[in-house]
Amino acid sequence: KIHALSYKDVFYQDQFHQLSKFISFDPTLEGLQQAVEARKNFPIDRSLLVNVLSDHYSQYPISDKQNNNIQRLKETSTFTIVTAHQPSLVGGPAYYFYKIFSTIHLATKMNELYPDLHFVPVFISGSEDHDFEEVKSLQLFGKSITWDTDQTGPVGRFNIEGLGQVVNQVTEILGKSPKAADVLAMLESAM
Repeated sequence: KIHALSYKDVFYQDQFHQLSKFISFDPTLEGLQQAVEARKNFPIDRSLLVNVLSDHYSQYPISDKQNNNIQRLKETSTFTIVTAHQPSLVGGPAYYFYKIFSTIHLATKMNELYPDLHFVPVFISGSEDHDFEEVKSLQLFGKSITWDTDQTGPVGRFNIEGLGQVVNQVTEILGKSPKAADVLAMLESAM
């Protein structure tokens, strides 16, 4: 359990049974098994899904594992474990990464528990989000960094001009340790 989560997240985590009229399956391994059974005959145009994802990822280098997961979506024995989050400056709060890692972990666990099925972790970035005020800043070791831009509209479509200044501020805060160099190399490669 992560104690830094909001009240709503902790309530959902600890008292999900009180929300049963709003959710179809308990957020437990047993609930996931029930969801799989309910979704086994759910109509999905798997070929279209794979074609769209393959087309999207053709623009980017992907690993063999990523390609395998996309191709496995053609199979009726493949299911997705999905999470989503709005864009965040330099990844924003650790919660952003925790969601990604926990989704990968859960898919891995489900693959171990149900070897006759395959589970693919999926992360969706809500790039259509228009609330730039909410995502334009981050706190890093007690210091605030803000991306100043006059752009409007969906944040995921913003031109990244000016993000170099954000990376420079992150560099100043992190210093020159080997781990900081790794983080900064990732940030620079993403630009």
